[in-house]
Amino acid sequence: PAGAHCKKSGAIQRRQVGDLAALQLDNYAAEKWAELAPLLHDADVLKVTDLDCLAAFCCAYSRWRRAEELVDSHGLVVPAANGSLQKNPAVTVINEALRQMAVFGSVVLGSVYPVIATH
Repeated sequence: PAGAHCKKSGAIQRRQVGDLAALQLDNYAAEKWAELAPLLHDADVLKVTDLDCLAAFCCAYSRWRRAEELVDSHGLVVPAANGSLQKNPAVTVINEALRQMAVFGSVVLGSVYPVIATH
């Protein structure tokens, strides 16, 4: 468990930040984890209680990226079963993923974003 790798204070040890990326994250989510987790750790804000939120943020980021790729390749509208055009369902996925990123990002990144953005 993640808590077994942490100090009693709830702080994450720097060497474990990379190990925790093996949470069965896909490529985009793992890349985002690898980008954010060390920054959050170095800013001394990544705690055990943040790990699920950070993983959820990274997964939402991945869904957003993959859905954007679908819209790029198929367009904003796609043929419906009856032959008419309909909104590409990936647009709904984009909107939902962005909402999730905003929620989880505000929890995990919150006020530290200006601090980590300068690194």
